[in-house]
Amino acid sequence: MERLSAFVLRRKGLVALLAALGFLVGMGATPITIQRLSEEYSHPGMPAFDANREIVRIYGNGGYQRPFVPVVVLPEGTRVTEQKEALGRAFAAVSAVLPGSRVVSYADTGDPRLAGADGRTTFGLVFPGTYSDGSP
Repeated sequence: MERLSAFVLRRKGLVALLAALGFLVGMGATPITIQRLSEEYSHPGMPAFDANREIVRIYGNGGYQRPFVPVVVLPEGTRVTEQKEALGRAFAAVSAVLPGSRVVSYADTGDPRLAGADGRTTFGLVFPGTYSDGSP
């Protein structure tokens, strides 16, 4: 470490010039680099991409945005199938609070995959904002 320090201290001008050159190269590369940045991780053939497409295929919406997932656990002795109308009102209220959102729930679809094995737990998928198919 001492040898590196001595080398750098003997050649302050060269080190400063290299640092300035590195800075200028970095500034020049910034526009190219920024164009390549993306928050999109959906690539055809990847599990997440396939899952998103399946959600859109089954439910007709969502899939390309991260949903909120409200979970409802009904009281003991109450079944999701018996409370479908009340659950529909509850999820509609969630949708009303988030204008432009789309909700997928057991109450809307009757899909048993949205109900727990215990028969009294259910969840919904609340997709905020407007629909996007994930295209750039």
